[in-house]
Amino acid sequence: MDELVERGESVYQSICSSCHQAEGQGSPPAFPALANNEQLISDVDWHLNKVINGVSGAAMPAFRNTLNPVEIAAVVTYTRNAWGNDTGMSCSPQQ
Repeated sequence: MDELVERGESVYQSICSSCHQAEGQGSPPAFPALANNEQLISDVDWHLNKVINGVSGAAMPAFRNTLNPVEIAAVVTYTRNAWGNDTGMSCSPQQ
């Protein structure tokens, strides 16, 4: 899991942090905080759906054509375990 978190942090910093901020605090309402986000840490399918498919009518783009399955799993694992989220859960790459 450590390797996945490390890779996820790199993906987050290069792709996600410009909107959700370096420490996951977000810029509400356009970019919700990821730190201490109960929905994000409780529902991995919801989280994956947002990263893969984006949010229609919102600023969150779909990353299904930008990130490969391992990068998606890595960034989801990272955000579910960073900034006090501490789920201890890793995400497997979706095929």
